[in-house]
Amino acid sequence: MIRTVLGDIQPSELGTTMIHEHFIIDLSKVRHDGGDAHLENIEDVEPEIRYMMDLGVNSAIEVSTNDLSRDALKLRQISLD
Repeated sequence: MIRTVLGDIQPSELGTTMIHEHFIIDLSKVRHDGGDAHLENIEDVEPEIRYMMDLGVNSAIEVSTNDLSRDALKLRQISLD
């Protein structure tokens, strides 16, 4: 069983998978450079996910940690089934 933001699935349901992605992230705590280190806008992320899916990707594993502002609710919003 694999736990996703949309619910549990069987491993056979994953299909082609991107295994190390950062969709919603805030690197400012890590970089300390004052630069553009935020990706928090769902509207900016969705086209990239659609492009990934158009290339045949079925699943992605979001690996951002809590201290990088992982946001499970936003990840659920951008998850396309």
